[in-house]
Amino acid sequence: MTTFEQIIEKNMRAQIAGIEVLPICVYGPVGVGKSQSITAITSHIKAGIVVQSITSTSFESWSGIPDFDKSNSFDKYNINGRTNCSATQWTIPEVIASVNLIAEKEGSAVLHLEDLHECDSGTEKIMYQLLLDKRIGEFRLHEKVAVIASMNHTKQANFKGFSSAVKSRLNLTEYQFHFDTWFQNYGRFLHPLISSFLKTHQQYVSESESRDLTASASARTWSKLSDEFHLYSNTELTSVYTQILSGQFHLQQ
Repeated sequence: MTTFEQIIEKNMRAQIAGIEVLPICVYGPVGVGKSQSITAITSHIKAGIVVQSITSTSFESWSGIPDFDKSNSFDKYNINGRTNCSATQWTIPEVIASVNLIAEKEGSAVLHLEDLHECDSGTEKIMYQLLLDKRIGEFRLHEKVAVIASMNHTKQANFKGFSSAVKSRLNLTEYQFHFDTWFQNYGRFLHPLISSFLKTHQQYVSESESRDLTASASARTWSKLSDEFHLYSNTELTSVYTQILSGQFHLQQ
């Protein structure tokens, strides 16, 4: 286990044990395996995991939605003498509910906040409360839930920065790609032909992923090919491999 993995594991275990530590935010290049590493470490400590992407989770899932409850005690404030007044209350946010259910079932859980660099002003306020107090509104996380975040390098993500309030609640940790670690935790479980190829040709796995239309040979690229391997004929596979490897050669030049 690398020093990086040890840091993540210790942080997860500390949070689950109720020790007050800052949640870690892992940052690094696109497609190098940040999320895969967090998932592997979570599995190692035998905790459940819920991954919430900032980009694909609706605002209502973070905040909850308004509900109405009969509150006769407020009737006295109605200037028209109306009775049976309703008060607004908020339902439990879906994010809180989903990870709490996993924690109850598995005994502990990790809430992975993915693509944290995509926070807008509204979500950032929710993140501050979630990171500071492990709650959203009046609903809190289960006491056995650890919070871990991940994000891309600032330059690649066009990241404009967090407010000082959010940044002060995070332990920023840079992800360092190590082929052996990635292969042991994830790569060896890919399609057998891809796994055996990469085991003897590790130089063909790059540490970064292109964000334009050029080919790339990142860990995520190989994982995607493994998932889709059954879709290709032998002739098509030769073409796909060539494209991926050309991206690797391009990166090395």
